[in-house]
Amino acid sequence: MKTLSVLIASIAAVLAAAAAPAATLVFTYTTPNDDAGSASWTQSSTPAVVASYPNIYTTVAVTDGLAHPPGSPAYAFSQVYFAAGGADGGFNILGSGISPSGPQIYTGMTSAPSFATGTYDLDGGTLTVTGVPEPAAWSMMLVGVAALGGRLRRNGGHGTGDTPGFPLAADH
Repeated sequence: MKTLSVLIASIAAVLAAAAAPAATLVFTYTTPNDDAGSASWTQSSTPAVVASYPNIYTTVAVTDGLAHPPGSPAYAFSQVYFAAGGADGGFNILGSGISPSGPQIYTGMTSAPSFATGTYDLDGGTLTVTGVPEPAAWSMMLVGVAALGGRLRRNGGHGTGDTPGFPLAADH
C-alpha cells in the first residue's frame, strides 16, 4: 500500500511541475467613498497586447470589465491602458474618467507586459490584484483531502495514533 501512495505522490508531483499556463488575475480599483469611481476586471498575468508604445504605454485585453465612473452609470469595457513608470504609471479605462496615476503596475516591456498580485497605491485610490486558483491547484487540494480521508477510513476514523488526541484502534 505504501508503494501505491508513493506512486500517486510521484505522479502528482510530475503533473504539478508541468509548465503552468498564465495565471488569471482579478483587478479591483477602489477609492474612498467612490468619489473618483471604481472598477474591476479579470485578465491574464501575461495578457494579449492590443497596442503599445515603447516605454510609454501598453493596452491589454481584459474580461468582465465593469467601470463605475463618478456620477455616471456603470458600463462594461474590454481593454485597459497601463502607463509605463516614465509616463506617470497607473492605468486608464478610456472614456470613463477613471485614470489614476502612480507606480508602473507591470514588469517587462510594453510589448510583452507581465502582471503579478499585489496592492498599488495610486492617486486617489487603491488597485488590488489577486490571483484566481487554477484547476491544477484545486485538483491538488482534492487529492490531499481524499488521501487524508482514506487514511482516516483505513484507521477506523481514529487517525494514525502518532498524534496526541488520535487514539490507536487497539486502545478501544
